[in-house]
Amino acid sequence: SGYGIATNLDLRVEYARNLCKIAARYDASAETTAVEDACSALESTESFGDKYEANNTLTDAVDALDLTLQNLSLSQEDESYRKSLTADIASYEMKIDKLATDFNAEIRQFNDHILGGFPANIFGGLTGINEVEEYA
Repeated sequence: SGYGIATNLDLRVEYARNLCKIAARYDASAETTAVEDACSALESTESFGDKYEANNTLTDAVDALDLTLQNLSLSQEDESYRKSLTADIASYEMKIDKLATDFNAEIRQFNDHILGGFPANIFGGLTGINEVEEYA
């Protein structure tokens, strides 16, 4: 489909930043800063493990911002947009979870059966081919 873990992470960042645009009109600067920082951290990490951790941090920051926004008097349009964005952010997380399950199973199979099997287990060290990191 073209929508892998990386694409879904990018979409979560985009939607989280859109949520920050709503929050900018209200009193939620601390929470907005936390979301922006989490977005930047997720974009700047390289390893799958770091992306996993940064995505969890983004989830926590978005949840805190959403809770703050729920307790403010948002305009009807902003409230509708808030609900839509948070639903989309959660939906992409569910997609990531499903994709990660399949991805990690393939990674384990590659690491165990391809790199761990003959002759790769003998020549792997010579070629510099390392095990692939799981998204976890």
